[in-house]
Amino acid sequence: MQRGGPSTGLPTKIGQSDTMQARWGSHGDYTAIAVAPSTVEECLTETIRAFNLAERFHTPVTVLMDEVIGHMREIISIPEPGEIEIVNRKAPTCKPEDYIPYEMTENLVSPIAGYGKGYRSHVTGLTHDTMGFSTNNPDEIFPKLDKLRNKIMNYQDEITKFRLEMVDDAEIIIIAYGTAARAALQAVSIAREAGVKVGVIQLYTIWPFPDKEIFELCSKANKVIVGELNMGQIINEVKRVLPNDKEIHSLLRYDGEILTPMQMLAKLEEVL
Repeated sequence: MQRGGPSTGLPTKIGQSDTMQARWGSHGDYTAIAVAPSTVEECLTETIRAFNLAERFHTPVTVLMDEVIGHMREIISIPEPGEIEIVNRKAPTCKPEDYIPYEMTENLVSPIAGYGKGYRSHVTGLTHDTMGFSTNNPDEIFPKLDKLRNKIMNYQDEITKFRLEMVDDAEIIIIAYGTAARAALQAVSIAREAGVKVGVIQLYTIWPFPDKEIFELCSKANKVIVGELNMGQIINEVKRVLPNDKEIHSLLRYDGEILTPMQMLAKLEEVL
């Protein structure tokens, strides 16, 4: 559950200040996965998706919620247990004596043996070889670190998820996630009634950031607005992805209160 401000900050107020923390919260080169729901039902569906992604790619997945969503009460549809997709981690099929815990498989995700199954694994936080023992050998380090990155980035198209609202003919596009996306969706609905060609890209997958999709979806728009409940974090990713001549504006709030549709509309009027 994200909060506002550094340290203890605003523990009972809304914020999206941990967006970069989910990506860069540890040292070293690695690739992270983080998702962001905006409704109570999405808290369920995105948490299920997060577990499935974690099991599939053998990596932690962060669910970036915020205080408003955490306290929100909405009617949701809960699927029957048999309707929920459950992805289990791939188990080894070889004999225990032939097991290589960190072997370089075709999809770069090594099978994981369950405890008590007779398979032996060596676990360390050090950079290690395919058997799990620490190594300083460059010929082993390069493939290991590449594997940690590429096992996710090679499948980014399957990880990326977003919602599009009235983007096809939009001259202005708002990019938002979490509670900020709720305000953006309502503001766009009102603005469209007034004849303003504006659309929304709501991000569900925050990390890895959908570079290709943002570039393509914003290519026809004249202006882009990034709405966030922080001092500006995802906007830096948007600026990195889009051409230098693209007009990009930020709408930020970090005082512990929500971004409202009226604030979104005021920003739209300002940039028109």
